[in-house]
Amino acid sequence: MKLLLKILFSIFALLVIFLVVIFFTPINLIVKAPLQSYGISYENAKGNIFSGDFRNVKLANLLISNINYRNSYSHVGLKTNITDGFYFTSTILTSFDLRKITVSNTKYSRDFKLSFIPVINIETELEELILKDFKCMGINGDAYIKSRIFKERLIGELSCTDDSYKIILFDRKYNQLGLITTDFNYIYLNIKESALNENLSILNINGGINLKIPVKDLLE
Repeated sequence: MKLLLKILFSIFALLVIFLVVIFFTPINLIVKAPLQSYGISYENAKGNIFSGDFRNVKLANLLISNINYRNSYSHVGLKTNITDGFYFTSTILTSFDLRKITVSNTKYSRDFKLSFIPVINIETELEELILKDFKCMGINGDAYIKSRIFKERLIGELSCTDDSYKIILFDRKYNQLGLITTDFNYIYLNIKESALNENLSILNINGGINLKIPVKDLLE
């Protein structure tokens, strides 16, 4: 009986030690290698498996922002609420094998500008994005595009392939007026002439706007 109690006590003690080590291990030691395998890097990380922040996060060498996170756990995986405090909030559910990621309840709003284009504001409401092995399997959400180069606010529908994401643009009457595509290296902006304000005709190229813009130029 005493031997059994000693064994049970030893198992309990080891479990407590294991949990304490996990709870207080810096998040940097846990996630750095898995994130790097997906092309995600960061300058510095503070916190633990429950909450903290990442500084100067980059995706494929593209600077994103600083990100604060708060985690909770269940039998289906890791649930993470993230925000940069300025442009976006999001909820991410990650399976424990890191192969499936579901992004939901995401709101993003930001102004993009180049020296030769008036400011373009993009607001995105993402209901769900499903990734498997970091490839897009499905996406559901809407976008709203505003700029003085357009006659009216454009409405966007989100779609995706494995490695690229699209916003199909419509006017209020559901006439398709353009397409925005990105592979996170470039943004391809294609807008029909009928969507543009006439006093900005200097931007017209081949009857509309057709541009290939490095993403880093928009986020600098």
